[in-house]
Amino acid sequence: MQNRWKTAVEFLASRVPARLKGIVRSRTPTPDRSVVPLPMEPGSDATATAESDPTLKGEFWAIAEPERRRDGKLTIGVKASARLETVDLVDMRVISEPKIFPNGETHWTQSGRPEDVVADFAPITVHGTLDSGRDVTLVDAMGTAILFDQTFRVGYVLDGAHVDGHDQRFSAVRFQLDDPGWWTNLEDGMTAEAGTVGSLSVLREGGLVWFVFEFTEPVTLRECDSSVVLPARTLANLATMLDFQIGPTQLRVDADGSSWITVLSKNRTPRPVKYGGSRPPEFLLRPAAVLTVERFAQWINVSAGMDGLPVVVANPPTNAAIETKALTMASVAEGLHRRLFDESKRFQTIKPAQRKIARKAAVAIGVMAFEKAGYSDLEEVRDVLTKALGHITEMPYRSRLEDLQQEAVSVVPEVTASFQEPTWAQLVVKTRNLLAHQLDGDKRTMLQKIDDMTLVAWSLPWVLRIVLLLRAGVEPTVIRNGLVNFSPFQYYQANIAAIQSKSQH
Repeated sequence: MQNRWKTAVEFLASRVPARLKGIVRSRTPTPDRSVVPLPMEPGSDATATAESDPTLKGEFWAIAEPERRRDGKLTIGVKASARLETVDLVDMRVISEPKIFPNGETHWTQSGRPEDVVADFAPITVHGTLDSGRDVTLVDAMGTAILFDQTFRVGYVLDGAHVDGHDQRFSAVRFQLDDPGWWTNLEDGMTAEAGTVGSLSVLREGGLVWFVFEFTEPVTLRECDSSVVLPARTLANLATMLDFQIGPTQLRVDADGSSWITVLSKNRTPRPVKYGGSRPPEFLLRPAAVLTVERFAQWINVSAGMDGLPVVVANPPTNAAIETKALTMASVAEGLHRRLFDESKRFQTIKPAQRKIARKAAVAIGVMAFEKAGYSDLEEVRDVLTKALGHITEMPYRSRLEDLQQEAVSVVPEVTASFQEPTWAQLVVKTRNLLAHQLDGDKRTMLQKIDDMTLVAWSLPWVLRIVLLLRAGVEPTVIRNGLVNFSPFQYYQANIAAIQSKSQH
């Protein structure tokens, strides 16, 4: 490493123009107005200092090498990942070096093999103590090097303690969800059970509303987000069709009242969200009317086994080709059906062992038929037939769609009422098969295919949204009244009718 640095310094001294040398020496970052100071304890005089300086200075070290401590600067952004700038924090295999081209232009290039670059960028946990005396833990810090300097993009900053990063488990999480004005219905101390996941309660503190979740069993940082915080936000987005923000978030290690550790990450506001009197003019369902602590708890329990699929329903793909939108939503529909509906099998009148015997008999007969036809590789035939018949008891995709449609139209018949021939389920199946399997023989023109993809991409989010709101415990009449009076849903109906009318002509 020292030889590489020496070579790089000599290279710069001999080849790099004086103007570039000055840039390299200064290394003074331009203040980023999108960054925010690390939250300080209420009443701390350090807040004013942090407000005037977008970077937080301190001493940092990789958790695997506590004796190797380096000075560094930590920058925390609202719309970008946090960033740590330091020198020689860890050994890196690759550094970026300047290359001067014949035309005088200078470009920075990475030396080393791709696997070395990937190894350097592998996430690590970094501990630090700021000049103010506060301890921080940087989780998922991924580094790159430019000459002597190392920069780490940080996934999470935990303010207030040194913990074990990925391996650390937490007993509780509390968070704010958008503007507290949405939650006029929630009173301090309200509590509800979320099945085997844990319990949810409400804490009102200084005009703020905290959702406090106590886990049945301690979980990791990522599990806190994926099992509680993000599902709560997703339910709010499903119910309102607004993009609710996650506000200040804190974790607690021990259940016996240990101190709270603040979590800072991209797309998580470090300060309470306040609309300042200006709120969105229209939303699907009023949060204070439908999002009770019981519904949030029920949803956290229901969504535990859905692997984040409801997020796609709450935020369908937008900046993508229509083929991507249609295929994505068609796949999400199948996954949600598997999680939400009874996985009833075909041939329920006979026992599983009998179904297995019948499959084997069917394979044997098929092999005999191929042998009689003169095909010689019977092992291949047996393998193909065994795989083909392996899912014969599974529900077909169309039946899954019909289950979803039936539940949705029982509440809002208008959601697929204009689909006649082919039916809504038939159209989704045909479109999914076209995109996923690229089957021959489809006689539709390209414009007709695009129209059908559009119908699928627009209708599935509405159908699935209704189903998910029902599973969260929202009353059917509330869902129906909200949708039929909601202008985006009315425009959806008008657009669907316009496309179908064009197709008929």
